[in-house]
Amino acid sequence: MITEQSSRYGRRRDETPTAEELLASFSNAAESMPNSQEAEEGLLSCIFQDPDRIMEARAKLQPEAFYHCETRTIFEELLTMDQEGIPLESVALNIRLNDQGKIERGLVRQGQATIIACSLVIPAYFDRYLKMIHDRWTLRKGIHGHLLAVRLMFRHLTDRMESEVAGTLTDCQNIVQMSLDGVKFDTGSSATLRECLSEHIDHMMELQQKKDAGIETLIPTGFPTLDRRAGGIGLNEYWLVTGPTKSGKSVLAGQIVKHAARRGFKAKIYTNEVQRVSYAGRFLASESSEFDGTVERHGFVNRKQQNEYSRAITALKNSIGDFIIIDNAAGKYVEDVVADMRLEARSGTVLFVVDLIGKLRTRASHGNRERELAHISGCLSDATKTLGIACLVVAQENEDGAVRESKALGMDCEAWLKLVHVRAEKRRGTVKFGSSSSEMDTQDEIIRNRRKLIVQLARGFAAGDVIDCAFDGARFFIAELDNHRTEES
Repeated sequence: MITEQSSRYGRRRDETPTAEELLASFSNAAESMPNSQEAEEGLLSCIFQDPDRIMEARAKLQPEAFYHCETRTIFEELLTMDQEGIPLESVALNIRLNDQGKIERGLVRQGQATIIACSLVIPAYFDRYLKMIHDRWTLRKGIHGHLLAVRLMFRHLTDRMESEVAGTLTDCQNIVQMSLDGVKFDTGSSATLRECLSEHIDHMMELQQKKDAGIETLIPTGFPTLDRRAGGIGLNEYWLVTGPTKSGKSVLAGQIVKHAARRGFKAKIYTNEVQRVSYAGRFLASESSEFDGTVERHGFVNRKQQNEYSRAITALKNSIGDFIIIDNAAGKYVEDVVADMRLEARSGTVLFVVDLIGKLRTRASHGNRERELAHISGCLSDATKTLGIACLVVAQENEDGAVRESKALGMDCEAWLKLVHVRAEKRRGTVKFGSSSSEMDTQDEIIRNRRKLIVQLARGFAAGDVIDCAFDGARFFIAELDNHRTEES
């Protein structure tokens, strides 16, 4: 009887290799790292025959994309020659390589540049060689990143506390992702106006097709005036929500998320102030008028509250239970948040809320908190453009109305929404003390159930709108006060 041969690790051929077997197979993998010497030499030959190709190669490849030292050295020198305005021909290149001692040190063989320049390569194959080099470079970077992650996991018990396994795994994900971020194949970041106009036509045709099919391309906020003027939050957009303490910033962000989820847009909230259980309680409180957010502190007062609680739980689970993700983000680094956004975007999440941005940290050193927060804001803003997502950031205001800690937030965003308290004027009164009298000056009183939502900044739609809102802090609910307002001409 003939049986399938098993490995020395006891694995049958149809079984997944063990970790030990995979690690052993890597020990002799240095010579088999993905590469193509023929493609590297072919690309250089194309550049010698058509020097204008150097610009495209510079835009899409770094010298490290060339696996072999010889071709990498030649490519680096060609880039330098092009930058200095020296014609890209083999004689001049050989002289420079010899003068710099690179031939003597064995980085390049004598006359190798001439051999490559004279090889019979068809210049039309340039794009094919370029992609072959880039693909193999990407694979090598991926292998390197994964191996660094494996090493970090091996060192976990010696470098970290056992309770930080989750943090180690997050760092491993970031290492792998960062190893690949620099090798994204760029099909060209510039174009003529004629080409841009053609792209714009394609964009408008695609947009109209989606509208005709009833597909929403903007994320609605649930505030009629804002949605009418802005159309909603666009993908690739970074929106900022600010206001003083207890003005309802988080409530506003939560209401937008809830409304977007009801329209089928998947969202994720990074909460830095409250735990995710409490944040879920906010959604429950906004779902019914029979109880508020304090129910999780003192329990149910009567049977009616308990029944209404069960109804709200069922309603939220069935309608938006799978469309909203809540993350306890307290103490997280912005680098980890962006890495998580990247993963969530792949699974269909399009709207992200950071509440509050002032409590995020960064691994980069910037000297002071204002620069640090500017860096954090820039990372989140860049993520919206590279990942094609929408990001809503909540920030605290100082007493003078300025954004706390950094002015960069207002510069990074496409729209800036400010919540302000509505105050009722009080008349000055007179207090008499015997024969004399004095004037009593009182401050305006805040109307607890009213807010104004001001569109402080808006790129692409009119700024300056002031929207009157009804605010219910106990129920974590805020809505436009008059849903039938007409737009002013």
